Amino acid sequence: MLEGLEISEVSNLEIVFENRFDSEYFQKKFLKTEKFLTSKINFKIGEKFKVTDGEHGSVTFQESGVKYLTAENVKNGYVDISTIRYVDDEVNRRNARASVEVGDILISIKGTLGEVAVAEKWLLPANMNRDVAIIKPLVEGIPSEIVTLFLMSKYGEIQSLRCGSGGVQQMITLERLRKFIIPEFSESFSTLLSNLYQECQSNRINSKALYQEAENLLLSELGIDENVFKVSKNEVVTNVKTFANFENSWRLDAEYYQPKYERLENSFKRFEQITIKNLVNYPVASGTTPKSGDSTFYTDISDGVAFVRAVDIKENRVSINDVNYIRKEVHNGVLKRTKLYKGDVLFSIAGTVGRCGIFESNCEANINQACAILRFDENIVKRLYVILFFNSTIGQTIIEKYARQGVQTNLNLDELANLNIPILPMELQERIIQKIQESFSLKSQSEQLLILAKRAVELAIEEGEDVAMAWVRDNQ
Repeated sequence: MLEGLEISEVSNLEIVFENRFDSEYFQKKFLKTEKFLTSKINFKIGEKFKVTDGEHGSVTFQESGVKYLTAENVKNGYVDISTIRYVDDEVNRRNARASVEVGDILISIKGTLGEVAVAEKWLLPANMNRDVAIIKPLVEGIPSEIVTLFLMSKYGEIQSLRCGSGGVQQMITLERLRKFIIPEFSESFSTLLSNLYQECQSNRINSKALYQEAENLLLSELGIDENVFKVSKNEVVTNVKTFANFENSWRLDAEYYQPKYERLENSFKRFEQITIKNLVNYPVASGTTPKSGDSTFYTDISDGVAFVRAVDIKENRVSINDVNYIRKEVHNGVLKRTKLYKGDVLFSIAGTVGRCGIFESNCEANINQACAILRFDENIVKRLYVILFFNSTIGQTIIEKYARQGVQTNLNLDELANLNIPILPMELQERIIQKIQESFSLKSQSEQLLILAKRAVELAIEEGEDVAMAWVRDNQ
């Protein structure tokens, strides 16, 4: 009758000491990990690092100034500022305890727990909200990179998982974060892993720089500068339209007729253009999204098919690292028209509209209703050119015009199919694509180095540093 149940026996004193009365906290896997880590020479984070969090009050955002980090900016070993917002210096002074310095460890403690990164010079000045904790070194000799890699390893992740508490949105209290167990590593091993982490970050930065070069080249060849998108101080933002304009567009919202959109689209007239519907060789289609938890639709990774959502379109690619899974009979039945194939371009049409990425995986996959498939040959335009165009400032401005605002911003399939793309000569497209491919290559190298470094930390704990260092040399 008790088959399959898990029972952990702990003393009342331990429950009182931990101040946790929920059975989940005392699961065997957590107790086993704790026992294993405490068998090593170790320290608690709070013994050698100052731990605090960010701003608890409200702030006013502005166009530039001090970067204001939230949990969504800390991702898998790096800080993503693509959606960063800014505050003034007063916020930074008022919350000086969370003013970021080089070498600080940043960790998400609310929502998605345990995402971690080391602050680098380019990030400064920066501060944060209370969803991020900042771990500041109090002693020398413990590189922030080795602690970060440990927190990213399975032994760090399991402590984050265990220490989360709360209702719908989990959080790690600062008190519990201070009690995280960190094994001590030798100076030589710490140096090796710190160098790996820094090389990983360098590759990521260079990858972004190359991608920016590609976008700059696109704008340059299209003859577009940032003034196209700006409104001058003396400009009166009005645009007189006739009824015929409304009849043709069926758009009554004033935002659709902003002069900046007309300036941008007029600048394309000197180029050959093609609409999405005339580019693709497969109907522009989106998938279906059933209710969450529908067991007739969803399953798990063991026997399911990857189910891609708009949030899985990241940095010009489609990521399948954190997807849901649908049943194969659904994939081959009601969703057979939206099966994904390697080389398909996906376009988000709901929520954050206009994300564009290439599907490069060999696995079976499908899409939900927030994504659309653009499938085409490359005899007119290259896939990566289309992705760069729509992810660029130009493309995002065009999408901004056509997207419909509401509870959730959306772009319908007809509007997507009628979007225009200016066509550059193929040799210029090739030059642009070469930079993108080099960018992708560096990003891939960065990701592989991070995986290598995390595994090396785990090997050092399990089998010893000599084994881990030899493994790094063999696999680097």
